[in-house]
Amino acid sequence: MDLDHNGVVESSLANLAALYQFYGLPAAVEGALAESLTTHQVAWVIEVSRCRAGTGNHLRVELGQAAEVHGDVEGGTGEVVLAEALATPAVGHDNAASDGVGTIPLTALFDVAGGPASWVLVEGVAAQLSEDGDELSGTIGVAVALDDRPKLYAPAARAFSQFVSTTPGCPSRCSDFKASNLLEFYDANADGAISEQEVAASSNMFLATAGADLDLSALNAEGDVVYWPLHDHEVDHISFVVGVRGYKVTQR
Repeated sequence: MDLDHNGVVESSLANLAALYQFYGLPAAVEGALAESLTTHQVAWVIEVSRCRAGTGNHLRVELGQAAEVHGDVEGGTGEVVLAEALATPAVGHDNAASDGVGTIPLTALFDVAGGPASWVLVEGVAAQLSEDGDELSGTIGVAVALDDRPKLYAPAARAFSQFVSTTPGCPSRCSDFKASNLLEFYDANADGAISEQEVAASSNMFLATAGADLDLSALNAEGDVVYWPLHDHEVDHISFVVGVRGYKVTQR
């Protein structure tokens, strides 16, 4: 997806997903999110509105958090109560929308160990969606602020520690070289465990998640930071694109 309209397809945080996969954690990202959504540990709402007016098929897509989930979501009787009002919708036509603001469960996208979700505000929300009866699927693209990058360190530490702790022979003689590799790169104090602080200090993790590649914000005449893509030519957000599949629910 081209989130800042510069003609380049972006998904910088895919590097973190690739890092997980290198260390034998293929369930990362979509798998972690799917598990959290299925168990309702994370209630992520994607509100889709259509208006067929004139010659256009107008589309609005909003991302938000549900405070409560009731009923059988997968069975078509689900109901949600929003935690707060949804932010600025992504707008477009047919099955594509862009330039929205919303919230996403950032840590749940990467936390294969099942830790608590950390919700963050994201800009540049874009969507390519298709609907089939009561099911919705497609791709959501968002821009994560650089200040939110450290929130990824704790779920990474949990995921890496879980892998190491379940690998026979670790920490001294791990049966899987990938577990040994994790300890070599991230276990700085050699205590056999990987902490959030050790992940944050690792150059490997920094390179995997520090890839700011979007120019979405700039200062206006009053000195306020505003949404202004490609204005000051300074990258200030990290792109991320994730596949989604959901079910229609009723909003209380």
